[in-house]
Amino acid sequence: MNLLSSFSLSMIKEYPCEIKACEISEKDVKELIDNNALTFKIGHPSFAEILSKRFGCKIDSLREKVILNKGESAIVAQIITSRLPEGKVLGVDELENTEIKFIKIEVL
Repeated sequence: MNLLSSFSLSMIKEYPCEIKACEISEKDVKELIDNNALTFKIGHPSFAEILSKRFGCKIDSLREKVILNKGESAIVAQIITSRLPEGKVLGVDELENTEIKFIKIEVL
């Protein structure tokens, strides 16, 4: 399962499908990390650095296309903030005080 920094419908390989999304706890994400059950696909270095600090492990940024097949799941680390200006990338100092929710996406 992948830990992503975003989710898009372009990640779905096959339609029709159903998508189930539910919030999971940071503790549950940490448990998945500790059990080596997540591959990190975090697109921005500053966000990868914040997640590394939060979870106490090295998370490198990796901009790679992700495709989800039916029956697959991913966890999205969702930054909760107001809409940013076009092209704005948050730095580490801006991200440190930003709320992050973790959403499990399942393709059914």
